[in-house]
Amino acid sequence: MDIAKALSIIFMIFLHTLMVVYGFNQGISPSYGFIVGNVLGRPYATPIFMFCMEVGIVYSRRSQWDIMVKRGITLFLLGILVNVFEFFLPYYVCGTLLGS
Repeated sequence: MDIAKALSIIFMIFLHTLMVVYGFNQGISPSYGFIVGNVLGRPYATPIFMFCMEVGIVYSRRSQWDIMVKRGITLFLLGILVNVFEFFLPYYVCGTLLGS
């Protein structure tokens, strides 16, 4: 489950980076966009991640209410961190590397 979650996060980051790069540079190979966008990222990454998170919460050893709230807050903050790596970092890197 952890490997599936990690791969889905990596594929989501690739997808969002590809979207940003297309915004700066239209000369990227369409086959690369198809593989990353339609095969790895769009239809599979988010549902697999959400499924693994739900299964992980259901089968957790610590299912007390206060621990679940702390875990929810931690996951929310980690989600914000993932969004920084998915959106802010690609814009910054692509803008710097491509001079825009």
